[in-house]
Amino acid sequence: MKILSQLKIGEKLEIEPIAHKEFNRNTSITSQLVDIKDNMFFIANPIKLGKVYPLSVGQQIKIIFHHQDKGVYSFPAEVLQEIADKILIYRVEPIGRVRKIQRRDYYRLQILIKALIKRVEDNEYIEGFTRDISGGGLRVVAKTNFQINDRIECKIHLDKNSVAVVMGKVIRVEKNTSTNEGNLSIEYDNIDETTKKEIIAFIFNKQRELRQKGLI
Repeated sequence: MKILSQLKIGEKLEIEPIAHKEFNRNTSITSQLVDIKDNMFFIANPIKLGKVYPLSVGQQIKIIFHHQDKGVYSFPAEVLQEIADKILIYRVEPIGRVRKIQRRDYYRLQILIKALIKRVEDNEYIEGFTRDISGGGLRVVAKTNFQINDRIECKIHLDKNSVAVVMGKVIRVEKNTSTNEGNLSIEYDNIDETTKKEIIAFIFNKQRELRQKGLI
């Protein structure tokens, strides 16, 4: 668990209840690391959609954190104690190994940002916008006729000074006949680590902004 030793006090965390059938991953439960003592973690009272999300002693949770240089990690933990202080704090104990979250587990951020897309064999890009984006793929809306299995090149405008260029494959197409727009689900294909980290960092920073505004 060497990666855990690199966690810092004040680190933002995401919480997922384990074995909770109704949990929606697109709605984040956020917390903060308050202290570490004797391999125990002390976390602030979690927040969901701007409201307190209470935990129970004995409950098992998954704690997710972002390492700026290495990616997104998670580990299972058990809530051992509820501590009433100036803020409510929970003492939790890791109960399993730390693992790097694979592509299918990445949080999908719903956000509208500019995207330019084209088939790999085409010359001209078509302008569209994202519906959501993750470390494994994205959804793009554009006025064009793409087909499932089309190989795509996409330029994602993460901010004014950063454009991520990714290759991908169309895995789903939903057409809106009234607007002639296609809602394309695209899975990244052989994305390089630098670009993947850039996208994950963008998502993480946007999540943090939304949390600070109490929007997630």
